[in-house]
Parts: sequence; C-alpha cells; structure tokens
Amino acid sequence: MQEEKISIAPSTLFSYWVFAWALFYLVVHGMVSHFPKWKSSFSQWFLRMGNPWYALWIALIQNILFLIWWVYQRRLDVLIFSLFIIIIFIIKVIPLFYLRNVPRHPIPNVIFALVLFAIYNLYLFAKGTNVWEIYENAVAVIQQGKSPFIAYVKTHMNTYGNGNENGNGNG
Repeated sequence: MQEEKISIAPSTLFSYWVFAWALFYLVVHGMVSHFPKWKSSFSQWFLRMGNPWYALWIALIQNILFLIWWVYQRRLDVLIFSLFIIIIFIIKVIPLFYLRNVPRHPIPNVIFALVLFAIYNLYLFAKGTNVWEIYENAVAVIQQGKSPFIAYVKTHMNTYGNGNENGNGNG
C-alpha cells in the first residue's frame, strides 16, 4: 500500500524553517538586548528585516484552516489531532507570544519571508520535489500520524506506556 511508504523529512516542511527562523530571531534579539557588544550591522539589519511575526501568523491561519477541513472531513483521530494542536502551539503560538512586543516592519518582514520561501523552494528543487508535492505528502503524513513530531511522540508513548501496570508513571 503506497500510504505506508509516505514519509516526510523535517527539513522539507516550511513550518520547521519558520520555527528555526523564529528561534534564531529571538536569540539574536535577546543577545542584542542584554549584551550591547552583540550589536552589529548584521544584527541591526536582521532585527529590522527578519521578524517572523507575519510568516508565523500566515502559517497559523493555514493550520487552523487545515484543522477545520480535517474536522469537516471527519478524518479525525483524537490522539493525532491533539498532537497536531500541540505542534501548532509549540512552533507557532509560543513564538508569536514572545514576538508580541518586538517591533515589526511589515514590508521588510514580508519581503524577508518571501526570500526565505524562495530559498526553501530552491532547496526542494535540489531534492527533486516541490512545495505542492510536500504539501500533499504532509497532509497524508499528518493524518496517518507519521509526521516527524507525531511519530516521535507516539513512539515514546508506546515505549514508556506499555510496561506501566499501575498507571502512575513509576512502571
């Protein structure tokens, strides 16, 4: 069955690219804020141009629309659905929370996101795929519970959950 063979590498998911971008941005912002010696022309440029606020919001809205479609299609596995919501919370909502008071510059920030998206597409091209193929695979992988994060959590739930007879986490 072809569904069993579908897998997706974390490096091919743009959400993880945006999450890494947000983490890097927050680290640079924190370093410049707390350690003035870290101020440089690059850090100043990056803090002005590279705020991922708008990219995170677009990704969050897309994920919410996907969740609505998923519920509407009645293809709902409660565990997978819950884990997907946790993923959205971790890689989109938490960074948005930390970026809420950071200055934003709409045009430069959106241009930076578009440049990153172009680089992402070049990366996919080099890997012999494209954004549409990745999106189709991602939908199937998420619904099967085989996305990188969901598969990791399910593996650890099976590893640590099966030997626990009394249910209190002490084995």
